[in-house]
Amino acid sequence: MSILNESAFCVRKIITAVSVIFFAFACMAVPTDALADSAHPDFDAARGGLLYDLWIKVTEGYEIPRNAHPNYKGDASKKDSWLCHSCHGWDYKGKDGAAKVPGPSIMGAVGKPAADIVKVLKNDAHAYTDGMLSDKDFAHLAQFVSRGLIDVDKYIDRASGKAKGDLAKGKTYYDTICTRCHAMDGRKEASVGKKAKADPWQAFHKIRNGQPLKEMPALLALDPQIAADILAYIQTLPD
Repeated sequence: MSILNESAFCVRKIITAVSVIFFAFACMAVPTDALADSAHPDFDAARGGLLYDLWIKVTEGYEIPRNAHPNYKGDASKKDSWLCHSCHGWDYKGKDGAAKVPGPSIMGAVGKPAADIVKVLKNDAHAYTDGMLSDKDFAHLAQFVSRGLIDVDKYIDRASGKAKGDLAKGKTYYDTICTRCHAMDGRKEASVGKKAKADPWQAFHKIRNGQPLKEMPALLALDPQIAADILAYIQTLPD
């Protein structure tokens, strides 16, 4: 090997070694799951939807309040008084919505900066602390409020509770997405037909965001009409 070729070979080895070391330190400095979270706002918002549903189970080892929420005025249990939907409802419109809940609508927060929403979550009215939710939990919940809320009245008739969906399309979606867990008749995991008729707003939320602690796909990034079509079909399933 000539001196020139040997020098070029050594330079390439040094560049390769430096690149490997730099990549290793980069991976140590920024966890891969953090990269995934920041790169996928739809994931953040969908996980925020799970937190809105049942944050006391979705959080990663944080404390669960033992006392009722100091500002809750409804009939929920001590534990449930801290859940977002207990105050703001499954249609996010609070006392102005379909459910009989005591809190205000949060639809006005749509499009607001997530950082501003986190400040509201930590204020005296909401009383959430860093001991209850992690920074990631707060960020994801705020992303859901900012990006994940929709006007549910467009997809569910408030008077009747019937989904404004296409049954044929809903059956196709259900058969290909939902039957693995719920079976063709909707009775495998839980009676989804019964639940969808009893509380369609809650069912709609779960179709779009998933079920806490279950391997249920979130359809939040898709057209909400798809969720409405699925809900319409599920409401035809037996109790």
